[in-house]
Amino acid sequence: MDYNSRMSSRVNVFRAISASVARRIFWVAVTILIIIFSVLLAIMWLLAHFISPWWWIFLIVYIPLFVACALVVLIANFLIKKLYPQKLNKEQKSQLDDFTQKLQRLVETRGMGWPLFALLNFKDLILHRELRTTKHVVSDASSLKKDFADLERNLNL
Repeated sequence: MDYNSRMSSRVNVFRAISASVARRIFWVAVTILIIIFSVLLAIMWLLAHFISPWWWIFLIVYIPLFVACALVVLIANFLIKKLYPQKLNKEQKSQLDDFTQKLQRLVETRGMGWPLFALLNFKDLILHRELRTTKHVVSDASSLKKDFADLERNLNL
């Protein structure tokens, strides 16, 4: 395998991982936006119904803001789909999701401070009689290189 094809396969895997991570973040953001816009609409409806119909005037701000957010969501979804447009089979998707989940766990664990990590290990000792969190972090960290190589091989069939 020459240098260009090896780099191409790695770029392909990085694009797939980036799209997977972006998709996870995207759906969390969309869920939060839906909740916020629903709550705001409910509050406006309650205020207009029980206090004064003049509260509907806030729709002048609400509707353009809703349309702007909807456009941003559509554009972001389009860009995520363009980041890695290939369709994955069930095995590839499962492998990519597992790898992304490991990365996310490592980033979350690394992002927490030592006191919180110690408390989490203490909880594991009390509830499970073993250091599950530490075992998972060590296992995830040590298997990432092999998992990446497997993912690279599987995505470039």
